Amino acid sequence: MHLEFEKWHGCKNDFLVTWIQVTDKDLVVPSLQRQATQICDRSGSGIAADGILVLITKNHRELFPEELVVINSDGSLAKNCGNGLRCAARSVLRKMDAGGMLPADLPPALELRIQGRPFWCKVFGPKGFIGVDMGSATIETIGPKHNIRKQLDAALEKFQIKQPHGIYKVDVGNPHLVLLGLTPDKGSFSAFAKSIQNLDGWDGINVHAAAEEAIDDRAVKSAAKAMNISVDPFWTALPWERGVGLTQACGSGAVAIAAAISADDGMGENQAWTAIRMPGGDLFVQIADGNHVLAGPAALAFTGSMEI
Repeated sequence: MHLEFEKWHGCKNDFLVTWIQVTDKDLVVPSLQRQATQICDRSGSGIAADGILVLITKNHRELFPEELVVINSDGSLAKNCGNGLRCAARSVLRKMDAGGMLPADLPPALELRIQGRPFWCKVFGPKGFIGVDMGSATIETIGPKHNIRKQLDAALEKFQIKQPHGIYKVDVGNPHLVLLGLTPDKGSFSAFAKSIQNLDGWDGINVHAAAEEAIDDRAVKSAAKAMNISVDPFWTALPWERGVGLTQACGSGAVAIAAAISADDGMGENQAWTAIRMPGGDLFVQIADGNHVLAGPAALAFTGSMEI
C-alpha cells in the first residue's frame, strides 16, 4: 500500500505524519505498528523519526481529522504526545490552507483526539508557535520513605548519578518520572532510565532530568516576545522516552517537568510561563485553572511517500 507522508519536527522531536480514511484504519495502523522500528530507523535503512502520527478522516474530502493515532518508534501506541500534537495541528492547518480556507475561516482552536481524549490546539503568536491544552496532571512525590525509593537510589548509585533534590511521578495521560536538580551524563542517564522501566508494576515510563538555569538567555527572551508571554523560571532538561530512548525533546515531558517544579516549590499555578530547554529547543508551559498549556514551534522538514 502506498502512503504519502510529511516529516515534521517540534524542537527536533520528529514525526512522520500521514493522512488516511477511517475505512483504512484497521489495515494501515497495525501495519505501521509492525513496521515502525524499520520505518523510524536512523541508521540509514529507514526514514528516521521518533514516531508516526496518523490523522484519520471520514473521507478523502475532509479537511479535519476525527482521530489522531500516535505510534512510537517501537510500534507501541501513545496516549499523549505534546510535540506530536503540535506537529499534527500544523499539518491540519497546512491541509486547510491547501484546501482554500481563508485565515478568517479557520477555527480559533483545533480539537485533536488521541484514544478518545480531546486536546485543543491553536496558533500562538505570529511566528507559528502552537499552544496545546494538555489538561491536568496527577503528581506523586517519590520521597525517602516511598516503597520504590530504595530501588531508585540503588539504580542512581549504580550508574553514578547524584541524588536529585526531588523525584516525582507525574501522569499527564502518559506516565513520567521527573528528577529535579540533575544534569547527568547522557549515557549514564539512558542506562539508568532503561533499568527502572518496570519498577512498581510500571509498563515502561518516560524519565527526565532537569535543573534550573539563569533566565538571561537571548533565545528564550526572543521566543517569549514572539508569543507575548512572560517567562520565569528557566530550566534545562534531558528527556528519555519509553519506546524511543533519549530524544531531542518531549512535549508531555516538558509539562510533567513544569508540574513537578510547581509541586517541589509549592508555587502552584504559574501565570508566568516555565521555559524548559531540551537538546532540540525550548518549550514553554503555563499552569492555570488546573490545566497545563504547552507552547512551542512545529516545522515541516520535507514530504515523501512510502510503501507499507
